[in-house]
Amino acid sequence: MNQFFLKKNIYAVVLSIILISMMIFYIDEKSDEIVAILNSCLTDSDHQEAGMVSKTLEQEMLSIEYYDCFIYAYDWIQNFLNKSEIRDFSYIKEKSGFLYYGSFYEKEDEDLLKFSKQLRRLKEKAGGDTSFIFISPPEKDSSALVLLENAKIISKSDRIQDEFLLYMQYMQIDALDLRETFKNSEYLYEELYYKTDRHWTTIAAFESFKAIVDKLCVDYGESLDSKYLDINNYHVNQYDNIMKGTIGEEIGAKYTDLDNFILITPKFDSDYLWEYTRNNGTKGSQQGPFEDSLLMLDKLNIKTGSMETPYEVYLNRINAWDKITNRQNPDGLKILCIRDAYFSPIAAFMMPYCSELHLISPFDSEIDIERYIEENDFDYVFVEYYPGKITSKGFPFFNDGKEVGTE
Repeated sequence: MNQFFLKKNIYAVVLSIILISMMIFYIDEKSDEIVAILNSCLTDSDHQEAGMVSKTLEQEMLSIEYYDCFIYAYDWIQNFLNKSEIRDFSYIKEKSGFLYYGSFYEKEDEDLLKFSKQLRRLKEKAGGDTSFIFISPPEKDSSALVLLENAKIISKSDRIQDEFLLYMQYMQIDALDLRETFKNSEYLYEELYYKTDRHWTTIAAFESFKAIVDKLCVDYGESLDSKYLDINNYHVNQYDNIMKGTIGEEIGAKYTDLDNFILITPKFDSDYLWEYTRNNGTKGSQQGPFEDSLLMLDKLNIKTGSMETPYEVYLNRINAWDKITNRQNPDGLKILCIRDAYFSPIAAFMMPYCSELHLISPFDSEIDIERYIEENDFDYVFVEYYPGKITSKGFPFFNDGKEVGTE
């Protein structure tokens, strides 16, 4: 047995030496170009920030002719050694094959109380005729959903979620904790989250959509047709082994299995107009039935064996701004959602109940949210962030330090 492990380690060392030699050879060949990039970044007054250097070097690395081969070889070595961590515990692989971001350090710099005060002021800006709800999805590593073998070295989200929801209660802001929804769900954890990505699946998004509608009916007295909540009124198509999420992209496709992707589309008629502004400022629109207006079906035309990201099919995953109009229901709900990428499939499923649904991602735009709410008359304002997005970038409104009084 000892001889087997000795041979295995020797093979791994030899492969590592070969891989390092290849990298050194390439860097030596490209040394002049890399030095030129560094010099241009450091001497140009418009590119003084270190982030620009990092970004430019990253682009240079991605342009390496054999970049994929390096990643594949490194990835293969990790598998060969049967490692459950990679890159100094930056990534963790559980026995189930699920990938997680790792961290030895607790983040203590969250201004959670400050953010809750900003939300309170935004609620007041929306006015008494507008209902205001904070929607709180669990992250993939939540101990409420899964028992992780390596929990101590995985960045846990429960503390942030629990503390922020406590502040929501203190600030008298209604909140929906979707951890409870998932704990009571008929679906297994493996059906709710991807192995190779930090986001939830389309099934999880549909379950969350049902929970939101249920809250609107129970807590706000809305009379909403239950037929849109029945999964039997939708086509559910599964695409096997085609999706490589963001974590999988970062550490290599072979370090775990590819994910399946489930596409949920309605069997009932629909007619929507989707207007959007991309993160780069590009504007566009799509219209027609659900599949033509709210989906980007070209993302399912697999060319490389895997999808680039899990949510691009639904509303391009994330945009700076979206507005969806339901041309069959002009008297429906008018909703604004300040959101992250988790909400994209939910937005698509919500549309039968809406006349208009507006979406803003503060992480990708500089829209004045205070003014936007003031200039529109919304029935509901949702704010939806998973714990990893409860950061200063998610709260660009009322960031002036003024205190908020509570009753």
